[in-house]
Amino acid sequence: MINYYQTGWLKFLKLHPDLIPRKIKVLYYLSFEDAFLDLIRHKFPHKKHLTVLVPDFYCTNVLDNWKKHGLKYIYYPLDSGFQINSSAFKKYLWLYEPDIVIVFNACGIKSGLFSDFSWLQSFPKKSLLIEDGVHQLIHPPAVNLINNRHFFIDSLRKVSPFPGSRLIGDSSALDFCPPRNSFFSSYSLKSCLLFSSFRIIFRLGMVLGLGSLVSASHTRLLKKHDDIIGTHNLPHSGPKIFLPFINRLNYQRLYRLKSAQIKLYDRVLFRNCRFPTVSRLNIPATDFPFMHVYPLVFSHSPDQKLIDHLHRQGIIVWFKFTDCPWSMDRSVLFLPLGHHITASDIRYIADKISEYYFTNPNGIYHVNGFRQTGHFAGGALPLYINPQLTHFHSNSASAE
Repeated sequence: MINYYQTGWLKFLKLHPDLIPRKIKVLYYLSFEDAFLDLIRHKFPHKKHLTVLVPDFYCTNVLDNWKKHGLKYIYYPLDSGFQINSSAFKKYLWLYEPDIVIVFNACGIKSGLFSDFSWLQSFPKKSLLIEDGVHQLIHPPAVNLINNRHFFIDSLRKVSPFPGSRLIGDSSALDFCPPRNSFFSSYSLKSCLLFSSFRIIFRLGMVLGLGSLVSASHTRLLKKHDDIIGTHNLPHSGPKIFLPFINRLNYQRLYRLKSAQIKLYDRVLFRNCRFPTVSRLNIPATDFPFMHVYPLVFSHSPDQKLIDHLHRQGIIVWFKFTDCPWSMDRSVLFLPLGHHITASDIRYIADKISEYYFTNPNGIYHVNGFRQTGHFAGGALPLYINPQLTHFHSNSASAE
């Protein structure tokens, strides 16, 4: 059974805790929304109606929560590679003069705005820049802060076995601490109970090999958890019991593994076959270690038949962000990365995606440069994989 979520802790950990330089500060919250709301509560204590500039590829649940807190949001467009050029971005800054600007490292791919800073000249002086790193597991000292108005927020539950989110910023800018609210508040208890229930049912489904149980744990329990998160008027700190583990995350081990996994995905998905509706993204190798998933971008709306096919094969994945403006004429399928994924898993995923197109009567694909249509003679043909191309062991979850 293959899915996004990690099932174990030990492979994520190392013996000694990390030391955080004094120039930066790391605050721990129950969720991304809690960290975000506490930050703006301190930075805009007397301003009620705030405008947020967000990419059109973004979580609509988060935006719905912001509206409940009185925030107004405005979209700026991203291309199929989740990027916007600086000149276009400057126009949105000039036109709307937002109080808060969100730059999203979608799938863990670093926004190109952090390599071309010409837009900074147009950035409103009193505005906040929030780098959304919910799809990244990054060592706090490795966050490159532009100035003391730039903050980074992650989501540990998406990229590790641990709950909560970290708000990272300049020490002089984070001159406050998360609220000392009780863990036994109804908000904390509900969210922790739902998340724990999700993990238990998810793990049970994985152990028993029941794809329907794994799918239900996401579509029901995790969805209910996400619906609750960010709804409380007072932001909540994260459960401190997890901090000793979070401070011992072994980033380098995971970075090496993910880099190898992404290279393998590239080879097995595109070596022999090319599908006209799939865009092969030009992702810089420097982003590989920080990516949460391997994204397959399609030039059409989500194909539910493909999802049904993959679920029948024990690959529990989905098209993501299907209700945001970016997805009006395209879609993105997230493929899993991490300690729980082996080289054999990646080959299997690529094989089953290829199998779907080879047997789909409406499918169009190219094999070794020749155009083909669905129902390939003789049934499904798996991709040919040269084992010498892989850089980590097929029966191991480690790249080492």
